[in-house]
Amino acid sequence: LERGGLEEIWSHPVRIFHDLKTGFAVDNSEIQWTSTLSPEVSIRPETFSRRYRVDDAIIEETLCADTSDPAAAIGYRISSAKPVEIVITAKVDLRLMWPLSPQATGSLRYHWDSGLNAAIVADESGMLCSVLGSSQRPFQVCLGQHNSVSLVDGSLVGDKTDRAMVALGMRFRVEPGTRELMFFLSGSSSGEVNAVSAYRRIAGNPGRSLVRQVQRFKRFERKSIKIQTPEGPFDDAIRWARWSLGRLFGFTPGLGRSLMAGYGLSSSGWNGVHDVSGRPGYAWYFGRDSVWACLAMLDYGDFRNVRQVLEFLGNHQEPTGKILHELTTSGFAHYDAADATPLYLVLLGRYVRMSGDRIFARAQFERVRNAVRFCFSTDTDRDHLIENTGVGHGWIEGGHLFPSHSEHYLGACWAEALKESSFLARMAGSNKLQKRWKREATRVRSALEKRFWNSENGCYRFALRPNGTFSDEKTVLSTVGMNFGCTHPGRSQLSLADFASEKFTTDWGVRIVGKDHAAYQPSGYHTGSIWPLFTGWTSLAEFKFHRPLQGYSHLLANTSLSSQFSGGCMEEVLHGEKFLPAGVCPHQAWSESMVLQPIFEGMLGLNVDAISMTLGLRPYIPPGWEILRVTCIPVGGVSVNMTITRNATETVYSFTRRAARGSAKSKGIVNVVLEPLFPLGTTLFGTTIDGKNIQRSLKIYTHGKLPRYELKLERSAKVRIRHQLGVALIVDSPRLVKGQSSTGLRVVDERWKRKTYEVVLEGRKGHEYLTDLYDPSGSVNGIEGGIALARKGSRVLVSISFAGESAEDAYVRGTLRFKT
Repeated sequence: LERGGLEEIWSHPVRIFHDLKTGFAVDNSEIQWTSTLSPEVSIRPETFSRRYRVDDAIIEETLCADTSDPAAAIGYRISSAKPVEIVITAKVDLRLMWPLSPQATGSLRYHWDSGLNAAIVADESGMLCSVLGSSQRPFQVCLGQHNSVSLVDGSLVGDKTDRAMVALGMRFRVEPGTRELMFFLSGSSSGEVNAVSAYRRIAGNPGRSLVRQVQRFKRFERKSIKIQTPEGPFDDAIRWARWSLGRLFGFTPGLGRSLMAGYGLSSSGWNGVHDVSGRPGYAWYFGRDSVWACLAMLDYGDFRNVRQVLEFLGNHQEPTGKILHELTTSGFAHYDAADATPLYLVLLGRYVRMSGDRIFARAQFERVRNAVRFCFSTDTDRDHLIENTGVGHGWIEGGHLFPSHSEHYLGACWAEALKESSFLARMAGSNKLQKRWKREATRVRSALEKRFWNSENGCYRFALRPNGTFSDEKTVLSTVGMNFGCTHPGRSQLSLADFASEKFTTDWGVRIVGKDHAAYQPSGYHTGSIWPLFTGWTSLAEFKFHRPLQGYSHLLANTSLSSQFSGGCMEEVLHGEKFLPAGVCPHQAWSESMVLQPIFEGMLGLNVDAISMTLGLRPYIPPGWEILRVTCIPVGGVSVNMTITRNATETVYSFTRRAARGSAKSKGIVNVVLEPLFPLGTTLFGTTIDGKNIQRSLKIYTHGKLPRYELKLERSAKVRIRHQLGVALIVDSPRLVKGQSSTGLRVVDERWKRKTYEVVLEGRKGHEYLTDLYDPSGSVNGIEGGIALARKGSRVLVSISFAGESAEDAYVRGTLRFKT
């Protein structure tokens, strides 16, 4: 985290300030710049705060942006028995966003407005403008065409330049006692009048901005699905991921409002290549990035924002039907991705199904037809696979895996797009297109399975090359096809077992390719680095294909990240060997989404169909949890709450239904389909729904064999299952140390075999691992491959060591067997 100051402030599409620095001096001592101090940092959804101790003074700094105006406030609360001097400096170049050059802004003009107590900088046209001022009149101001302003011999001095650059410095004296000093800033690309008006509003009532931010997040919390578990850090990760996604929405005059891909800095250039790139991370609008993030937003019920993203993408659709890949806030659109168009269709279909917004489906159907028509036009050889050639890249944009003629990933997106488009055609009343697109979806899935499975390597091929040969690389991108229902269950299991091994998995996530890949490079963007996105895709696939222990393990890797490098935010990319950032953005949309989607769709098995008023659930209760609450699940115009309680002898699922907040619709029976997961070896003795017996005994030998209960939820319902629980390994959050390599256990497989629970694990040779076995019924009477050290309640502490012929400290595989 930054010790002090602000590196960049943007009011898109213009950078209104950079290199904002603050310094303090107590009782005429030497200035101490905040970059040399070590403050206590506090991050809340609505504010960012730093608490400095300077000599005997306590100085608290709080930063808050307004929710509607392009303005922000920086407040200082100073507690000191002696006078304190505060110095603030900043630079202004009004740099327009990439791809415009630094010279696009032209010359600058500036002046000090004594009425506002503020410096105003604008370009010659007056359209680009920034304002910075304070609640108290400074006793010295330095403002001019300078590279910088610094304190020299007790006075602010500017370093003059011929460049189009303005630098500002201000000095303030704060009397002893507890005092407050406020700074305000604003900026605009639509005129000086707008920038000054925004400044006046926030300076006139700075508390209103904070109140708006607090109300915004409270309102957001009230309307979102909430999850309460026994694990506080797990719950915190969910909340922070939702909040952080919400903060990635931006508005640009003339373009609209949508989700930006990620926030970073432009000061060192994109990927460190240029001096000043005009790229603040990925803080502009993307097609596929916003789709992947919005799929998670649908899961927690943020339909309003998802609809805005869909409208934005539709408004900028090419006449051909193609959806943009990226649109900079300076107004430059690129349509160079082949996957953006099918993914737009996927999101639109899921939005309508989950929200029940039939009117929107009909209003957008012409855009749907155009998008589908465009995709069909890219299948030039009529093999049912849309193509990258002549259209654009898929997920991979360069490197060893590039180029492709037709990726497995792209084909899977197309199959899912056809499925959702068929549904949208039904909503629009077009039976002919519904049937045609449904048939084509089946053909696409068949072509993918037939042509892309590599029986020799036991994986789905990455892509068909332009020369007609196949790229046989095993990549985690095949999990997209798994999640979209385009792969065979047994074949998927083979690939997922490999992805769970140390070849692909680290303590903090999953690599795109294995360590044995010829082009493996742990810092390479597409050749070995770890994306939380890939980890989330893998977790989703593991839950879908009945590997919940591995799915939960990968989920925990993602939930552990938001507290690591950028407080409350998720990195874009991590190094493949050492726990360090390796990307451009410390705050990335798709990373935030992959905390959430694997929880809602994976761990809970959430599947909402507001059109048929159906709620599907396949909840996995991690071993050792005794309670799980999920509230405010929106299904049409009603809201469903679910509480799960579990002990050794029974699990109870309690449901209630009520009108959703803000909905006039309070009627409507919800069809609940419940398919709960249990530890392997569990015996179900009987089930009652609201006191009525509906099922006899059932033995759980595999996670693929699930009991199924259907109920009509009018007001409340209760499903009570009597059982003797089986056994399961307990997976904990990884112990992550910055800069260190992986040391944790890898859970490759689990199975039930002849009254024995087997877990295939990988660990470092020579290391002793301590892990817990969940055995609530006390049924385990023998262990092979480990040593039972102690039992406490339902947990058995087990010691595991790994041996073998491989090098010391290398990962080796072993099997734990628990006999019952």
